[in-house]
Amino acid sequence: LSIVGFLVLDAGANFVLVNIISKFRRRQGNIKHTLVAGAGDTAVRISSYLNSNPDFGFQINGYLKCKNEECKVNEDAVVGNLKDLKEYLTLHSIDEIVIALPYTASKRKKIRNIINTAESHGARVSYVPDFHAVFGNDFRVVHDGLLDAVKIRQLPLDEIFPLVAKAVFDVV
Repeated sequence: LSIVGFLVLDAGANFVLVNIISKFRRRQGNIKHTLVAGAGDTAVRISSYLNSNPDFGFQINGYLKCKNEECKVNEDAVVGNLKDLKEYLTLHSIDEIVIALPYTASKRKKIRNIINTAESHGARVSYVPDFHAVFGNDFRVVHDGLLDAVKIRQLPLDEIFPLVAKAVFDVV
């Protein structure tokens, strides 16, 4: 009985806390000022995702365009090129930099420079790999301990709910 009571109390506290944080963020409190390094398709997906989830508390302050990169975001939101990152971070308060560049041999050094510059200015860094360009839309990222894997060909029975439903149907 005490275990059930604890679970109910914990769930209730989580619900209240999440609602308080969500309301606070909707009123522009606890906002993470974010800069996106890249202006291509991945940057568009990041922007769409963050803008459709305001409770996460991310506000995109702008985009840094990579040399020879096709700009897919609003040109007015581009605040400079990757070479302008250090100057931008000196002039503006940025909490997080989201890297939206493909991981290629030519971009490896640029990505490393972004990370080093961000660390020297106290900004957190997230890297969003462009799995859609490589695998299309039919994939899933799986975390298993220290191993991250991309499962490419999904079958309906790979998910737990369809698997249980099929087992119940077979028994019935």
